[in-house]
Amino acid sequence: MLYSETNVASYVALEQKQRTPEAAYCDSVDDAHINHIRRIAGIDHVGLGAGYDGINFTPRDLEDVSSYPRLFAELLGDGWTVDELEKLAGRNLLRVFEEVEKVRENQRLSGVRPYEEIPPALRSDEHTNCSTNS
Repeated sequence: MLYSETNVASYVALEQKQRTPEAAYCDSVDDAHINHIRRIAGIDHVGLGAGYDGINFTPRDLEDVSSYPRLFAELLGDGWTVDELEKLAGRNLLRVFEEVEKVRENQRLSGVRPYEEIPPALRSDEHTNCSTNS
């Protein structure tokens, strides 16, 4: 499994609201989250995601991908190597997708058809926007 930092972006932003205004976003993002995931899952299983839709707020100074260079600089200062940052930035994702494509091709050659479950139709009174509580 490839863990994505974007999955915890809302949590980090909420956590920052409870901290002092002087707290840098990197305190939460790299120390508390990326480094934690790296320690638990290993460098080959961590990556950054840019899917900011579906979250209500972002960590301060990490509103979009334009802040990734600053984040990478912080991680370099924490002892990450350039090779590890390349894995974080996308090499891990590419490796996983290469394996996915191999599985897909093996299944195709074996005659295994894709499993496609069509989700049930949503009721009009259900709230479907995951970025709001309304």
